Amino acid sequence: MILHKGEKILTQGAATSLTHDKVSGLLFLTNYRLVFEATRPGLLRPGSTSTLLDLPLDQVSDAHVNRPRLRIRFLDSSRLRFQTHRGEIDFVVDHPEVWRQYFAEAKRETYPPSHATVTPVTVQVNVPPAAPSSTVYLRCPYCRTTYDETKGRCPTCGATA
Repeated sequence: MILHKGEKILTQGAATSLTHDKVSGLLFLTNYRLVFEATRPGLLRPGSTSTLLDLPLDQVSDAHVNRPRLRIRFLDSSRLRFQTHRGEIDFVVDHPEVWRQYFAEAKRETYPPSHATVTPVTVQVNVPPAAPSSTVYLRCPYCRTTYDETKGRCPTCGATA
């Protein structure tokens, strides 16, 4: 994630977007915007990170928490709903009340208007390590031999998948 000059991350954490077909990723709330990034796994190469939501806070009007009817003890994971100019965006996050407090704090602060020019600043974000993946085997469509996907070519006939 690239931060703009004067922008700071207020809170971040793992989230599941219910608006984007239950995609899991990282949700960031800064003093200027709301950002959701998801990492999609790759077959032959490591997964790529996609920014699925990058919304200035002046386009987000409200945040509220929807608690599930069935409560599980010691689990504080609920829906966090943001009201935007395009509709509602739902996320499942841990400790949604904390997110709501940070959102209220960010809305109280003055943020630059969306037409202001900002200088990007690169910031290192700690992303939790991905779970170790198991080896995936492919079957060659020509000679029907199975081989490890990291090889890229069939060891028997040399065909690519």
